[in-house]
Amino acid sequence: MSTSEHTISPTPAFDAGAALAAERARVMAAIANLDEALSQMKDPDADADHDFGEEGGEGAGAAVDRDRDAALRSQLLDHLDSVDAAERRLDDGTYGQCRTCRRPIASARLEVLAAATECVGCAGAPLLTRRSR
Repeated sequence: MSTSEHTISPTPAFDAGAALAAERARVMAAIANLDEALSQMKDPDADADHDFGEEGGEGAGAAVDRDRDAALRSQLLDHLDSVDAAERRLDDGTYGQCRTCRRPIASARLEVLAAATECVGCAGAPLLTRRSR
């Protein structure tokens, strides 16, 4: 085997703007899907086969599904806010800086969690320890 067969090519540089745009698109698509599901649950003429009468017993399951989807939608909106905040940090030059210790956040972490605000060490530290830093 030649040396060139064992050479590992470097990974392309992390593009925070593209990662945040992709995360925004993913979250917006998930919100749209939930909005569609929630609108079908609210539409009495939708193709749902729910019997909300005393004999049906399916109303509770539909209510659980509706509440779950509403909670997921709320979490996605919160995450969208964190993506917005990350984009503002990117614009002002503080993206990738830990909000707790002010050290750089590892690019591997940012590749996985593009809107991360803390380095692994600070994110994993107990809350009382982080407050004292």
